[in-house]
Amino acid sequence: DGIGVNENTIFEWSIYPNPLKNNTTITFTNPNYEEFTIQIFSVSGEIVYASKTNDCQHKIYNNFSPGYYIMEIKSKEYIGNEILIIEK
Repeated sequence: DGIGVNENTIFEWSIYPNPLKNNTTITFTNPNYEEFTIQIFSVSGEIVYASKTNDCQHKIYNNFSPGYYIMEIKSKEYIGNEILIIEK
């Protein structure tokens, strides 16, 4: 029928809490324990945070200036972007 295994896998992820004050946790589906790259970009496009993980959860502590950022999570098969708000 032309349907592969990965076509039935839905990638889901969440950031909580967002806005971030002290720390935030990213949770995502990772049934095959793939390596994911997590990056946070300033609105000017500068990478201000980068990490790699094979887990399905990642915690980030607030070392950022208040404002709006773009968080990206990606693997070989999936990519997601979300706005991250940093509070004082």
